[in-house]
Amino acid sequence: MLIQSFTGLPRLDTALQSLNVSCLQEHQQLLKNELDPLYISDLLFEERAIELFEHDKVTEESRCNKQTPLLLGIVNENKNECFHFFLHILLNRDYEHIIKKIVEPVEESVQNGR
Repeated sequence: MLIQSFTGLPRLDTALQSLNVSCLQEHQQLLKNELDPLYISDLLFEERAIELFEHDKVTEESRCNKQTPLLLGIVNENKNECFHFFLHILLNRDYEHIIKKIVEPVEESVQNGR
């Protein structure tokens, strides 16, 4: 279970607090390549960050290349502070390499050939 703050939301590092959903678009290819959309949607559902019909929308799609865009679209809508929970899950569930890339400015990633 995720550690909750007094507001009911999990605590995020200072660097993550300044992010907004636009980073999903900026790093879309990385997220498509690296995320396990079924696993992430299960965790978001467990945390009540997404509704059952949103979870089912992702899990009922049989092709991973369609699951990830569906998941990112749901996170982008940011209902129930979904984006906040998404970042917390990435940070605490073996996706730290994605967090490092998302926090890094896009221009720096492009210059470094990433």
